[in-house]
Amino acid sequence: MKRIFLAAALMLVGAGWVFCGEKTGAPKAGGVVAAKSAQAVQLDQVDAADKKILDVEAMYWAWRVYQFKDVTYDGLEKLSKNWVMKPATRKELFDKIKALLDGGKVRPLNAGEKARFDAAKTEIRGILAPGSRDKELVKTLTDDYCVELDARYWAGRIQGGDKEILQLRKNWAIRSDLKEKLFASMDENLKKEKNEPLTKGEEYKLDACTEKFRR
Repeated sequence: MKRIFLAAALMLVGAGWVFCGEKTGAPKAGGVVAAKSAQAVQLDQVDAADKKILDVEAMYWAWRVYQFKDVTYDGLEKLSKNWVMKPATRKELFDKIKALLDGGKVRPLNAGEKARFDAAKTEIRGILAPGSRDKELVKTLTDDYCVELDARYWAGRIQGGDKEILQLRKNWAIRSDLKEKLFASMDENLKKEKNEPLTKGEEYKLDACTEKFRR
């Protein structure tokens, strides 16, 4: 279940929820039943955060579709199938987006709305990517280490069939001084026959790296 927007901190959005990443490390408390319970709790926490900003998020996406045109309504709806969001909440969000677009009431977020949006997405990122909240780890990881770890992760994703990453990465809101290095390293890793999946410890560090790379 743990599909997080690893590109979340990388995509050109408030918390970047256009493209989602699959992570294998769902919380476990021992045994299959306990693991499912932990996932359900996690989903409830994310849903509660989502509902705080549903109107704001609808306006955000409607403006993206209308003004920037880097994603279409239909394309966004398709991508949203992999979002960590309860079906009823997702339907409500897209109903609101459609109503804004159809009614011609689209506008950019004001400063207060953007602050609420960013705060909620930071909360969600912390729920789904706990390493992003480890401030001490974020400070100790080097740029070079994070570039290599990120590059290996994304190359593995691309090799696993997520070819659209190569197109979507141009919009990643990553620090400009690292973007060229990351893309070059991804391309080098793609030359390998296979990129090994990240370990649980590396996944946690990747969360921290994603936070470190956000601009």
